[in-house]
Amino acid sequence: MTDKSIHPYAIAVRDVRGKGRGVFALKNFKRGELIERCPVLIIPGRHSQYILKTKLDHYAFDWDKEDELALILGYGMIYNHSYAPNAKIVHDLRKRTSDIIAYTAIKSGDEILVNYNGKPKDPAPLWFDVVDHRMGE
Repeated sequence: MTDKSIHPYAIAVRDVRGKGRGVFALKNFKRGELIERCPVLIIPGRHSQYILKTKLDHYAFDWDKEDELALILGYGMIYNHSYAPNAKIVHDLRKRTSDIIAYTAIKSGDEILVNYNGKPKDPAPLWFDVVDHRMGE
């Protein structure tokens, strides 16, 4: 088995001090380049109440319809947050996918970080204490 078959998008999951796991680049990515296309699992509103009572509540987010939740598959739920991200998430409601796109150039070996608020420059507080080594916090 080749390394490419294990990591088809040239990314890998590694442990990150103080944050658990994170996703890292195995190659250089240019600004605007697709890093990963993640399928999205839609949780209908009638089932969302069950997800909200589990640990998955920390990973689920609002999708298209009221009370509808989504879980990003692939490595999508493992990308760590940063207020100075090098990647962004672009959702495609029709295809039920979330693309991880390089927001800036990313070097091989760098952790790939997204802003959980949705927009790369959104400084709104989150529901947890942010550990962001890139920001010196």
